Amino acid sequence: LRTNRANLRPKIIKSPDVLNYGSSFIVQVSVELPVVGIIEVNMASAPFSTHSFSQGQRLIKLDVSSAIPDGLGASTYTITATAPPNAIVAPPSYYMVFAVNQGVPSIAAWIQLVNK
Repeated sequence: LRTNRANLRPKIIKSPDVLNYGSSFIVQVSVELPVVGIIEVNMASAPFSTHSFSQGQRLIKLDVSSAIPDGLGASTYTITATAPPNAIVAPPSYYMVFAVNQGVPSIAAWIQLVNK
């Protein structure tokens, strides 16, 4: 039985606009099929390119809780994630945040990471 990967693609419904280092935050996602395993939450920096070199690339896999059905719908889940601990891991900036279900990423949501 083959699964259409679009059925696995999570959609970020709700996420914060601004995060402080080390803070816990909630991400709500919807997925067409029931979740099997962990939905990852990853942050990616927005690199810039010049002279064929891409500068500032960074991917951060955040600590997350298991996806919990939140009762808003049969396919809606709440995930608690923890922001990076400090500016060494992730300098203050805007980051794209992805929910990843079984290797299939969502469309990114933008989050600003700030030093409180």
